[in-house]
Amino acid sequence: VDYVPWAIASEILMKFNVLLSGASVYDEYTNFVQNLVEKAYNRLGVTIIPNEPRVDRYARDIIINLACEFQFPACLTETNNELQKFIENGEKIERDSIDVIYCNGMRMANLETFDFMMRKLLNSEDNNEKKLIIDSLSCIHDIELFKKFINSATNEIDEKQLILTSAIDHCNNEKLKIVVEFVQANYSVIQLEAFPEILKSIASRISTIENYELYKSLLE
Repeated sequence: VDYVPWAIASEILMKFNVLLSGASVYDEYTNFVQNLVEKAYNRLGVTIIPNEPRVDRYARDIIINLACEFQFPACLTETNNELQKFIENGEKIERDSIDVIYCNGMRMANLETFDFMMRKLLNSEDNNEKKLIIDSLSCIHDIELFKKFINSATNEIDEKQLILTSAIDHCNNEKLKIVVEFVQANYSVIQLEAFPEILKSIASRISTIENYELYKSLLE
């Protein structure tokens, strides 16, 4: 699996993922990307192989992110399994793949896994680890858990701006609506100087009329 072509392809595919989200052809696009990554995913898997070329590790990260973003079932299951091994048995996740396993393993997370990661975030004193955990929590698919995560920015956690920024970066249309509603209701917790960048980030993720209308209400 060649790293460079996949790195370029991933950037393009992810851009179209935002643009086509909510469109009538989105399911077809999802199937297209699943078929595109299947062979590479089956070859590389989700675990690092000892003494493999470094570029294979880079390529694996890209393939996993693509496969899980586009709901490839094996990717969602296997990354979640790797995360559960860490949570339940303390099995170490390789440093080179920890961000990929955290995020994609959290996509199908249940309440128990969510609570574990929130406790880990609240107890962490390492800024790099905090960002890693926040990014992983932003990847959650479950809307109620995502709401719970977003609302933690009001009082439980100091990294309010980081939570919002990360959440926006990992939004689909449904999650973006929740973020916009949160910003509307909690304007006072957002630093004034950060507000333009947050608006810009939200705007870059809009692909439906409903979210566009909701976004306009932020500007009024």
